[in-house]
Amino acid sequence: MRRKQPTVRKKTSEIMSSKETKGHILPVLPLPEEVMFPAGTRAYHVTRKQRVAAVRHAIETNGEILLLTMKETVDNPKREHLYEIGTLGKVLQWVDPKDGTIKIFVSGTARAQVLDFFEDEAFPKALVRVISEKLENDPVVQALVNNLVSILEGYVGAAKQIPTEVAEGIKDFAAQNDPVQLTDMIARHLPLDFRVQQEVLEVVDPKARLEKLIEVLTAQVQIHGIENRSIKTCKEFFGNNQDFRLFF
Repeated sequence: MRRKQPTVRKKTSEIMSSKETKGHILPVLPLPEEVMFPAGTRAYHVTRKQRVAAVRHAIETNGEILLLTMKETVDNPKREHLYEIGTLGKVLQWVDPKDGTIKIFVSGTARAQVLDFFEDEAFPKALVRVISEKLENDPVVQALVNNLVSILEGYVGAAKQIPTEVAEGIKDFAAQNDPVQLTDMIARHLPLDFRVQQEVLEVVDPKARLEKLIEVLTAQVQIHGIENRSIKTCKEFFGNNQDFRLFF
């Protein structure tokens, strides 16, 4: 009778080595209260030891790194502290100040979903699935795009938190018929709470993401409209030349 061989559990590093050839395992850079979107660029000054190690590993390999937003800010986040959907990034430039930190310039390339997470290394790594996004620009989609751009114009007028030139650039981009990148372009310029931005990032269906962003922007227009009317009423009551503060 043939004896059953004992199961030998591979070390995480060995599992990584076997899978890294497929390009699915990436170093993780946790982001505190910030969401990175595909097609966006951002500069980061990375100071914590584990995160510096993750960035250096990315630079020494193919430059790819997974940007995951933290649900809550902690020094060394574990899987439960991070969202499952993030952005695949590419380190384009870096500067080493020789003080144990590193400065990088990163470009977002695609959405990515965490399938597995490895914490027993010098820095966190994740097995990821890169999310492919395609959307046919049919009449329904074009109507959603037109609606989104129209609401954005209302938001810019009401909130005055997006520079006019940025809003004009978004309108010009909308004319290029790329609704997938359009939603991410708008979302990353909106001064929203990071949790709301994460909700937008996690909508992986591009058409549903258009609808989600319309919902978010409509709510923001209403909020700022109410705030503007309240300020106008107070100024009329106290006098336009009177400075005032509200105390609660």
